[in-house]
Amino acid sequence: MSAAEGENWSVRLLPATSGDIALVNDLERPLRLLMIVVGLILIIAAANVANLLLTRAYGRQHEMATRVALGASRWRIIRQLVVEGSVLATAGGVLGLLLGVWTAALFDIRTSGSAAPLALSIEPDTTVLVFTALASAIVAIAIGVVPAIGSSRPDLLAVIKAAGETAGTRIGKRRLRTSLTVVQVALALVLVIGAGLFLRSLGRLRAVDPALLNNRVIAATLDLTLLGYSEGRGRQFYDAALESARSLPGVQAATLTSVLPATPGGSRENLGAGQTDPRVDVPVEFDVVTTAPGYFPTIGVPLVSGRDFGGADSATAASVAIVNEGMRRTFWRDANPVGQTFKAGSETFVVVGVARDTKYRSLRERSRLTMYVPLAQSYRSEMNLVVRTVLPREQIVGALRSKLRSLDTALPLYDVRTLAEHVERSLYLDRLRAQLLGLLAGLALALAGIGIYAVLSYSIAERAREVGVRLALGARPADVVRMLVVASARLAFVGIGCGLLLASWMTQLVAAQLFGLSAMDAPTIAAACVLLLFVVMIATLVPARRATRVDPVVALRRT
Repeated sequence: MSAAEGENWSVRLLPATSGDIALVNDLERPLRLLMIVVGLILIIAAANVANLLLTRAYGRQHEMATRVALGASRWRIIRQLVVEGSVLATAGGVLGLLLGVWTAALFDIRTSGSAAPLALSIEPDTTVLVFTALASAIVAIAIGVVPAIGSSRPDLLAVIKAAGETAGTRIGKRRLRTSLTVVQVALALVLVIGAGLFLRSLGRLRAVDPALLNNRVIAATLDLTLLGYSEGRGRQFYDAALESARSLPGVQAATLTSVLPATPGGSRENLGAGQTDPRVDVPVEFDVVTTAPGYFPTIGVPLVSGRDFGGADSATAASVAIVNEGMRRTFWRDANPVGQTFKAGSETFVVVGVARDTKYRSLRERSRLTMYVPLAQSYRSEMNLVVRTVLPREQIVGALRSKLRSLDTALPLYDVRTLAEHVERSLYLDRLRAQLLGLLAGLALALAGIGIYAVLSYSIAERAREVGVRLALGARPADVVRMLVVASARLAFVGIGCGLLLASWMTQLVAAQLFGLSAMDAPTIAAACVLLLFVVMIATLVPARRATRVDPVVALRRT
């Protein structure tokens, strides 16, 4: 391989087994994000189970004290509790794997945006099985060790005397339970904030150009090279196809275009500084879109000034073009380019119109410079037939196929989709992130709510005598509920504070994947905090209301 003088070339070899690098790179970020989110979910679940096991272990203080009194070592008790936690973790891992196999079919991950999207299988394989086994083993150790260490040194004298735990032990175990609950709240808040950011980002993307999300504009691809059409025969077919489409009942407009908005790829011109007239002193790049007359009203991109292409713009007429507002600002500043010439390289066009800016590569991009040229002067053998209709898609597509079949029975009409479906294809990564993170954030909320409910139920049961005393001394049930809710709210605020600190760091990792908002978007954070507080309050009110139904006499008799 030789290189031209003054140019440096490099070659990078990649294994074919790594697949399409562009697609792999597209999916790398969301899949890495998914791994982080799943890890946080695992920590929340582990903290939840550890907290429940800790509560259960403290309820077994008499049993542990008896074992110690009979000669059992601390290591033996820890080992017993770790084994019990391991059994739970193993059972949970097996059940989780079975649920994973079942739910894999519910997720449809496609790299859409092309005519033939690539479907990706997410069914568990050997690697997933090994990973699941290792994760279960690590979780088993984690959720077994915490309660084991916390309850492996019972107060023999207090337990044997049935006097309960000492104040120090009670405070220590409450701190440990509180710490685990705070971890759950903090991590759940991080996930809810993340889900909110991606959902709002997706909404901002969809709001970039609402005119493109149109279910009444239907597009389909025609490829005349499949049947070896010559240029002359192809021009005749395109004219007949447009006439047939426009004659259908319910069709308001029909056109042909080489590329639809929000489509990766397409044709473009790259010119150096000074290679255009009007001249600009920097390199320029602009997209070139080939269209038939009627494109702009059909797609919904209005002309700002000038006219659309027409029958007079034939192959023998002077070359014409329509430019978008970005090109007008670049080459003519505030002047009206209609009627003026535009030279790009060796080609010269007469500008006949100015179209509104729209998105042609991606909804995320800044509006690109775009020039439209008529199909009659720039023939292409593969085009998209686009119709605007007042009828449902099902009705118009069948009639359209019949009309085109009458022109050529062998020519297929494929990749039929509405403009809204086409634009949604370009958002598959944003939609994937928002959907998966939303589902997992909901799971985190549910786990945190269940964990808080279980811990508070046990804590309130511990305070049954205190509640009974308060009720016996004249406290109202509402006062008792308020006391318990305030205590729970304090815990929630500590967790929310920790979660905000963690979120301020973690959201910076995904800031580049957001659109139209910052990583610490105030409305999203506020909504996430309110939602989490609501879940905590619901998890608190149920056991709190149950505590007010305690009979004071029965509670006071408890030791």
